[in-house]
Amino acid sequence: FLLPHIGSATVETRSGMGLQALDNLDAYFAGHPPPNRLV
Repeated sequence: FLLPHIGSATVETRSGMGLQALDNLDAYFAGHPPPNRLV
């Protein structure tokens, strides 16, 4: 079996994902394009 999502199950990765989301929100509310925008 392949488990592609298991790589994101570390504390460091989950913390990084949360920080990226906050960076995107900060940029959005400052009137800048989010650095990690999904198209």
